[in-house]
Amino acid sequence: MASTNHASIYGLVATETDASTGFTGTVGNQARASMPLADVAYTIDIAFDGSGDAATINLDNGTATGDVVGVKATGTVTFTGLPVADQTITVNAITYTFKAAASTATQITIGANATITASNAASKIEANDTAVDASNVAGVLTITAAATGEYGNAITLAETATNTAVSGATLSGGVDKVVITGDGVDALGDAIPTCSAIHGVQVTCTSGSVTAAISTIVKDTVSISNGFQTWSVPGRTDLLENLVITSAAVNTVAKVIVRARD
Repeated sequence: MASTNHASIYGLVATETDASTGFTGTVGNQARASMPLADVAYTIDIAFDGSGDAATINLDNGTATGDVVGVKATGTVTFTGLPVADQTITVNAITYTFKAAASTATQITIGANATITASNAASKIEANDTAVDASNVAGVLTITAAATGEYGNAITLAETATNTAVSGATLSGGVDKVVITGDGVDALGDAIPTCSAIHGVQVTCTSGSVTAAISTIVKDTVSISNGFQTWSVPGRTDLLENLVITSAAVNTVAKVIVRARD
């Protein structure tokens, strides 16, 4: 028997379901049921950058897939020469105007060459917009989303200036990050044995919201005698398979708690 009763979680929010119904929750509002003590207890935390990202948990051994290293969206404004005064570039819907001598927060001083001008542009963008980072190398102004995620692919770029060219109408290449922690081990850090039945599954969010669906699940029969909860395996062979957690909002953090019999 592995890691018996590491934590008492009587009366927690729990659910059992199938792929056709699933369940939806915001912060902590799943269907209510009792979750008795069990041989095996494990908790998996999942953080999602974006909406529509997914992670899959193999409930019988607590392993999870869906970890993705996020990527920041990027784009460039390339200076091949000097712009003309009063021409513009636009980054993330903020318009910057080239001037012989800048006098406002969104004016850029035209330098002696393309590299200096691009450097001046980077400084003004950095000062005005925390959603992006800007840097210059040899007249190539690189705009990078401040955080990983597909959201950065919607950040706009445009120019109306002589001797400038943008890489595209928006930044590109942003990928949502999915971070899974705690999978494959129980509450003591031991590898989870293959489980024969599940007592209960709890899915809650500390931020954002998720949808979740269990493909199949075996839940023990629970009886109460003299204040003690006992359980027995109903003899079914259609063992549980996967729990798919899908973020329904950006910056979602979900916690999955599973109680099982080994």
